[in-house]
Amino acid sequence: MSSEVTKKKDAGTIMDSLNVKGIIRLCVPLPPRALMLRFEEIARPMRRQIEVLLAKNMNLRRTRDLLLPKLISGKVSVEQFEAEALAQGV
Repeated sequence: MSSEVTKKKDAGTIMDSLNVKGIIRLCVPLPPRALMLRFEEIARPMRRQIEVLLAKNMNLRRTRDLLLPKLISGKVSVEQFEAEALAQGV
């Protein structure tokens, strides 16, 4: 594979690079289809979990950014949230 990359590189002023035409014609070894499908079975739930956790983190950041100034200024009281949390059994 490295000799194939070497053949398809363009010489640059600072460093060599693989040109677009070379990338398209580059032969990349692929694992057997069964192995790719098995990997997808394992990796898909993990990728989905990452997406869900990223969305939750973004929501938490937004909530923090909205609440923190109000808590610091005294516009919102922590006791208010504690009472609501106790009422909900959290």
